[in-house]
Amino acid sequence: MKLCNIEDQYKKFPSLKRDEVKKLMDWCQKQAHLPRNITELEVILFLHSNYNKIEATKTTIDNYYTCRTHMGMFFGSRDVTGQDVKTAHDIFTMIPLPQLTKEGHKVILARLHNTDPSKFDLAQCLKLFSMFCDTMLLEEGCMEGHVIILDLTNVTLGHVARLSVIAIKNFLYYLQEALPFRLKGLHFINIVPFVDKIVFLMKPFMKKELWDVFHLHSTMKTVYEKVDMNVFPEDYEGGQEKPIKFFHEKCYQHLVESRKYFLEDEQSKKVNEKLRAVKRKDAGDVFGLEGNFRINNMDFNFIAKLDVSDMSKRFPDFREDDIQKIRMWLEKSPHLPKITDYEIFRFLHSTDFSVETSKTKIDNFYTFRTISTEYFEHRDPDTEEIQYISETVCHQILPKRTPENNAIVHMSLLDPSNFSFKNYLKISNYGGEFEFMSNENGFADGIVVLVDLKGGTLAHLASLNLFELKKFVFYLTETYPVKLYGAHLINGAFPMLIDKILALVKPMLRNDLANLLFVHNSVESLAKHIPLECLPNDYEGGQLKSIKELSQDYRKYVLQHRDYFLAEPKYRRVDEKLRPAKMKSSMDIFGMEGNFRKLDFD
Repeated sequence: MKLCNIEDQYKKFPSLKRDEVKKLMDWCQKQAHLPRNITELEVILFLHSNYNKIEATKTTIDNYYTCRTHMGMFFGSRDVTGQDVKTAHDIFTMIPLPQLTKEGHKVILARLHNTDPSKFDLAQCLKLFSMFCDTMLLEEGCMEGHVIILDLTNVTLGHVARLSVIAIKNFLYYLQEALPFRLKGLHFINIVPFVDKIVFLMKPFMKKELWDVFHLHSTMKTVYEKVDMNVFPEDYEGGQEKPIKFFHEKCYQHLVESRKYFLEDEQSKKVNEKLRAVKRKDAGDVFGLEGNFRINNMDFNFIAKLDVSDMSKRFPDFREDDIQKIRMWLEKSPHLPKITDYEIFRFLHSTDFSVETSKTKIDNFYTFRTISTEYFEHRDPDTEEIQYISETVCHQILPKRTPENNAIVHMSLLDPSNFSFKNYLKISNYGGEFEFMSNENGFADGIVVLVDLKGGTLAHLASLNLFELKKFVFYLTETYPVKLYGAHLINGAFPMLIDKILALVKPMLRNDLANLLFVHNSVESLAKHIPLECLPNDYEGGQLKSIKELSQDYRKYVLQHRDYFLAEPKYRRVDEKLRPAKMKSSMDIFGMEGNFRKLDFD
């Protein structure tokens, strides 16, 4: 890549002042989070695009490198020989036309040349667009202005159906707030009858300044009133430049020759959020998507940030715009609480990325926690009641995961003589919320439940309330945003106890979940499913601390987040008065009445 001459930029645009460029470069060096290799040419481009306004330029510089750090869909994996870029090149043409308009504006022409919607990916096309913009700006330098023309000739309703709202939103943010050129016009030409559907998706993210220069054209006559006819390729009536096909191949070949630049740029031109002097930025701060949030002046910063790029690589079925689909649904569901993109992703992952099933699960999850006040109210973990329950029964996430990256939920009796299933249900929801929302130990693909029945008797079983049991099973299997990969029972004192438990639980499970129940007569049998290095040393060969020690550690962990449990019941519940449809009750959700007699066993 041959960079434009810096001295020529100062001569061409006398309003560019060297001392102002130097001040900005010094400022960049003092911003510890910004890249260390911002060049004079880049600063010139930023300053010129902001009409030489220093403070506005600083904002654009920060936005530019922040976008290139957090917008993985456009600025990640920019290897020209990679599949993403190749695929985009096969379906999409983007051409910086060689001639300027009479006003001195650079024209960028883009259009699809493959009409098959199944091959269309907007994010990939916009990635290619950003790469062309990079080379154009660095090689040609400052312009009086830029004009973008999008030809809709080959666009079908099938393409519109595949448009990503998040990609549109992010790109329009980058275009308006970060890209260092003066945008003088955005034109859609050869518009299609359904262009209103495209505009509908764009308009919420367009500032007034962009909307004012946005034009739709059904004929080239109106186009030529805005942009000189002669700058167009000969494919267009009156155009005097070489055909689109010529430029398409030439421009792509130039990208291939610039491959080294894109590989180095992807690694070096990023912000380091850990070094940012002010509040760290995330996708929510930059693009208006949900990130962490505050409730009653209390930070919920423990909730993980969604790394879209990483999750897209790990889970090919994940589509980023599914997050936006659910968020739009949430906006129409005023009864539901505010949740983050990471939590939405958790629900999507737990349903194999089914948007509709995730919606149901989200509603059920927060509705369950609202109407089940006996478990989700008065959650202060530092009360005598909770301390007493914690001394009778253990429910914890073990510190080591399975080789399949599943978290192990371990339940056991510490004081069998004082065990109460209802009390157990109250504390069973403490630690898991942090394990699966904070992502402190990395993203868990699912959970494996290990129930140690040591000390359990038929008397304990007889004390169960069937309704409570069904609620617990429903909550775990139908609302909880984590996949269940197995439930293991061990240390059953005698076969009758195991048989009775299975007879009660299995009818409440779907067939696929019932097949995940395993009963073990020995640690050797259990170890075939859960390795010994993942188990407490109470089990022969187990390599972790004892159950009692782990339970004490887990209780300390929960107490560290006491503020959350005090505030959560007030702010993370549904408001049935605002539900668009009929209010939900226990009967609606669980399908059975709330009172059952206790069981009698001979």
